[in-house]
Amino acid sequence: MDPRCVPEKFFNLAVGEATVFRNGGGNVRHALRDINIVDHFFGLEELAIIHHTDCGTLVFTEEQMRSGLKSRVDKTHWDEVDKVVFGANSGYGHQPRL
Repeated sequence: MDPRCVPEKFFNLAVGEATVFRNGGGNVRHALRDINIVDHFFGLEELAIIHHTDCGTLVFTEEQMRSGLKSRVDKTHWDEVDKVVFGANSGYGHQPRL
């Protein structure tokens, strides 16, 4: 998702030469579902996972994301918001550089 990370440029890929999937946080556990779907329908031959430094997911917590979303939705949806996993990496011992 970070516009600074351009795999097509890194690998000198032409348009249509590869499928580039981006996800917030670059965490494979969050991308695994989509990787499996692409593999099922198109049959992956190679897979490269690229993660960059200074990831934006290091600067928020799950609770901050829940609070922000709750401030924008009706209280009737708060139980569902509490079940969402946003993919914050700040709870995994990372120290963001601000």
